Amino acid sequence: MTFRSSIYYCNECKKVVPQLESLLFVENNSSKGFCSEDCIESYFRPLIQFYEGQLLRLKERYPSSSPELNAFDDDIKLLNEILNSPDEVWLNKNELDEENYTYLKYYQGVWFIIICKLYNFEPSYIFLSEQTLDLNFLNEFRVGEKIKNKTMFKPSDETEDEKIQLISDLDQIKSEILAEHLAIRSDIDIPFESFMEYEYCLEETVSSPDEVFEVKNFLGHELIYYIKNFISTDSFSFYYIVLTLKRLSGVDGEINVYPVFSFPTKDDQLFMHYRKGTKLNSSLKN
Repeated sequence: MTFRSSIYYCNECKKVVPQLESLLFVENNSSKGFCSEDCIESYFRPLIQFYEGQLLRLKERYPSSSPELNAFDDDIKLLNEILNSPDEVWLNKNELDEENYTYLKYYQGVWFIIICKLYNFEPSYIFLSEQTLDLNFLNEFRVGEKIKNKTMFKPSDETEDEKIQLISDLDQIKSEILAEHLAIRSDIDIPFESFMEYEYCLEETVSSPDEVFEVKNFLGHELIYYIKNFISTDSFSFYYIVLTLKRLSGVDGEINVYPVFSFPTKDDQLFMHYRKGTKLNSSLKN
């Protein structure tokens, strides 16, 4: 490693690692990477303690919220049932664009509650798990923005080897797309550092796009491009484009798409560049 090399380090212990792939991430579009699961636990421990304190205060307000309910933290089958098919998903975002998600599910006569981080639309780190019979207690967790398209949060059915291959393909495709994007984008377009301000457009672009195109890259990967025009509150018009990888599920032949890169643009030429391939009549399941 030289001074010309990029430097990556653990956000908790500050250990320098040789390459980006050596870091673990628990959420998308975040620079917070960790060298080990122990460092992830250490980093988030104060936040878990905060949530536990909030929960105790909430139980004091609703003393009959959870009468003699069995804890489900160690019940992996039940936990997967809740995370795989939630009845409600709520996004809670602060002014720093840090995101936490709340999963709610009514199962066997009980409401289950999970607060977690997401990575690639799958729960990656759980801060809090609770259950209740009290709807007033439950409503305390319905905060932020309710996600309409819950299918985006359905975990994939791939085996471990298939997941590894998928991650490798996504990394390779993203590198290719970014290299091409940097070469063709205009210097006066929306800057990269502002992209996070437009992430609220992602779900709507995928669920109700203006146009959808299917493209095959030179390695044979099938890509799906979702495009939608938005007008902001100050009448500023822009396009939001989501580039995804298309995959067939090995279980039931279902088509799934995985986000690779998404961005806003006000450049008509860049917009036209991504209007290519075969135009589809409807969007695919994400």
